[in-house]
Formats: sequence, C-alpha cells, structure tokens
Amino acid sequence: MLHPSQKQITLRSGAVFGGGRLLTCVPLVSRDLDALLRDAKESCAAAPDILEWRADFFHSLSDPQAMAVAASALRATVGNTPILFTPRHPEENGAAALDGKVKKQVIQAVAATGCIDLVDLEMRYDEAYIGEIRRITAEHGVKLILSYHDFSGMPDLELLRDKLRRAERLGADINKLALMPRDFHDVAVFCQEICLAKETWMQNPMIASLMGDVGAVTRFGGGSLGSDMCFVAVTGVSGPGQMHISDYRILNALIDGEQ
Repeated sequence: MLHPSQKQITLRSGAVFGGGRLLTCVPLVSRDLDALLRDAKESCAAAPDILEWRADFFHSLSDPQAMAVAASALRATVGNTPILFTPRHPEENGAAALDGKVKKQVIQAVAATGCIDLVDLEMRYDEAYIGEIRRITAEHGVKLILSYHDFSGMPDLELLRDKLRRAERLGADINKLALMPRDFHDVAVFCQEICLAKETWMQNPMIASLMGDVGAVTRFGGGSLGSDMCFVAVTGVSGPGQMHISDYRILNALIDGEQ
C-alpha cells in the first residue's frame, strides 16, 4: 500500500500525484518532431499516466521558439495526458549540453504555451538559478520537480536526507532521487529511508528510483517502497533499468495478487 503524500497534485488528466496510487511515466527520446509525435501516439496507446519529453534528445533543443512549437504539437497529439518536460545535461546523464541561460529561455518558452505540466530540474544548479526556474514554472502553473541523480553509487544517508530537505526548501512541488545501488543492502537502506521520510517529515510527493539490475526491484515495487511514480518504456528508455510498460503491469498485477 502506497503511503499518500502530505501534499498532493492533481494533474490535468485527473490523476493525483502523491494520492496513494503509483503513477506510470513513459519517456519520449525522439530526435525530431515527426518522431516525437509518432512515439507519443504509440506511447499514449499504452495509457501511461504521464509522458516525459526528454528534450535533451531533441535536435531543436537550443531554439526556444522551435521548442514551443513542438510542445504545442505534442499537446495536440496526446490530448489530456500530462507532459513532463526534462532537458537533461550530460553531467546529469543527459544527451545534450545546454547553457544555463538558454535552458531557462527554453523552459520559459515551453511553459508559456500552457502545454506542459511538469519540469524536471537537477539540483546541481545554485539556489538563485533554481529560484528563477521556480518563478517561471509557478507563473505558468507548471509543477517543478527538483531531482538528484547519482549514476556512480549511493550517497550516505545524511546526504540523501539533505537532498530531500533541500528540494523542499527550494520550493519543489515534487522531490526526486535516482541512484545506482551497489548491492541489495543499498536497496533495503534506501527504501527504508524513503518510507520513513514520507511517513514523518516529508511533505511533497516523491519519485524514488534505483537504477541498474540491482535496483530493478524498485521499478516494479516502487509503490510499496515509497515512490509515487515509476518510469517505464514504450518506444525507448531514458535510464538504466527501465522495463517495458506491459512487463511492468504484469509484474505489478502478480505482486498485487490480481493474477
């Protein structure tokens, strides 16, 4: 049973982030507009709760106006399915480098269309920059995910707690941690810490994911392990350990005793 968050977010589709049901999010890693719309249509046929537009894979990423046009076309294709906009830098395991100033301009242009619902921003930026992005998203009714990724291993518990508290202090609507466990002891410690935080002090909904083969258990057991959303694949993957949405649903049905 997923523990509801103290704060909950109702998306345009009516799905509730942090409401006690694990949401599914399918990434779109398309290179151009035709591929983006084709992949989005195929992904929507699988009925995920959210689509993540991994904009760092998109060839027009550095052109704010072109990105706004693409966002509008994507919205027209996917109906009311919520869109998470993520322009990730190579230092965050992203596909394209984008200057911070240009990234802000792109987020501003895309958010102003009213076509996206969430933005994911890594917490490697300084507080002033995060505050500027927070102002832009709030102005346009877009929810901000502040995330911390570590593809090399697991931080100690004090650093993990610090990242979660920093996300909430900086105005995140949703907290996100994605880490690479070394062994199943790391998995157990991580899940215990996330569940404890949700049941005690943490207010925001949470995306908690462990990557790679060892962390795969959190992909299909995420709800019972404290996460409010899980990344699953349809046309492409955006991170190590993501499984196809159909496999995910079979495994979760078995876990829930539905089959």
